[in-house]
Amino acid sequence: MSGVQYLLKWIMRLFERFAWYLEPVDHEPDTYVVKSLSPRMPVVKQNRITFVDSLGIGTPLPDPRHLALHASVARTFAHSGVGRYYVQMALAKARRIIDETSSEEEPEREEESGQNVARKKNGRKRRG
Repeated sequence: MSGVQYLLKWIMRLFERFAWYLEPVDHEPDTYVVKSLSPRMPVVKQNRITFVDSLGIGTPLPDPRHLALHASVARTFAHSGVGRYYVQMALAKARRIIDETSSEEEPEREEESGQNVARKKNGRKRRG
């Protein structure tokens, strides 16, 4: 998985957990401002998003009603105090995913070094 794919997956997971939401911009169709439940959690550098069918093939854009419902739930979480718990849980999960992703190669190296140790104990050398 590339870094960009991983970042998009992480951002979408945080969206699904109501850690951030989109608020519509008045008089600008399909344009939203990113709102976060935590000022320490930068979701995107530029906080304005406009959805477009860039290929011109009729790709459906997100339904504004669904985004409004999502925003409403996220704001309710934030105002009730549940949002803080939910964001902490989402960030903890994201950190675990980052740790797992960054250490995917490490077990192979450990396993390989463990095999080398076992071979040395048995007096055998590894042949390439």
